[in-house]
Amino acid sequence: MATAAAIDHTSAFSALEKGFFKKHNLTAQVKKYPTGVEITNAVVSGEAQFGILGSYATLTAVAKDLPVRVIAIGHGDATKTHYNANQALVAAQGSGIKPGKLSTLKGKKIGLPLGASPEAYVESLLSQAGLSRKDVELANVLPADALTALKQKSVDAVAMFEPGPHIALEKVPGSKIIIQGKAASWYDPGVIVANSSYLRKNPKAVEQFLVSIAEAQRWARTNTGEAAEIATHWIDNLSGPTAEKAIKNIRFDMRLSANVLDGYRQSTVPFLEGQDKVPSGFNPAKAVDAAPLNKVRVQYPSHFSDLAPLPESEELK
Repeated sequence: MATAAAIDHTSAFSALEKGFFKKHNLTAQVKKYPTGVEITNAVVSGEAQFGILGSYATLTAVAKDLPVRVIAIGHGDATKTHYNANQALVAAQGSGIKPGKLSTLKGKKIGLPLGASPEAYVESLLSQAGLSRKDVELANVLPADALTALKQKSVDAVAMFEPGPHIALEKVPGSKIIIQGKAASWYDPGVIVANSSYLRKNPKAVEQFLVSIAEAQRWARTNTGEAAEIATHWIDNLSGPTAEKAIKNIRFDMRLSANVLDGYRQSTVPFLEGQDKVPSGFNPAKAVDAAPLNKVRVQYPSHFSDLAPLPESEELK
């Protein structure tokens, strides 16, 4: 399974460390990659059968007819059409960028992994402030290099996934979170994807995998402190107290609902169309296969019983 060093991927880390994969007769490995671009490439090539990444890279890949399909949500909220609380914009000391005042981003240099979700997150924030990417300089900074960029002040700010923002507050003197989530036109749940060929040829293994993740997510929702501790085993420079703060911004709800497609249609797809990442009229439904997870939800209802129920009209068939 391909993941990144992000706390919203803790369900995968927990499934391995707590033995849920083994419990459901899977021999699993979890491998970290720098960004969603590399995770997509790993799944497309067959190097990994499954991956967790952002919707930005996933929908872009599907629009290119690459063999990936969304089979569950890695982190998000099935009851809502708006989600990006796992991302934040963090400014360096002396940058002149003021918390909560996005207009102060004008003329600043912002580091982020180009071609991945943080790029869309920042552009949404700029739009809210009446700005565009022409009003700032976007520099390609991988997540692994973000803290160094802040410390050296080679950028004024960085866009980061959790736990990056809270690690920055701990490790980079004078850094500050400018805004956490709150990108009004960006819907970006983390998604769990499968290689399309593997999905078609190995339905039993796919179900075993989904049951393992479902049990891990239920466990993580109930045991937040221990889940945060597991995350520290996988993410460099992450302390226990910082992990506990960061994981509070993550919602582990793997259900695929009509709200997912509505969120894509209302905000994500229009944004990607504007960036020429997907063609005009792109239908996000072609990216999603809810059948395996729906079967798991019927067979293992206890793994989902603590979540807010979905009305029948919001179920994705």
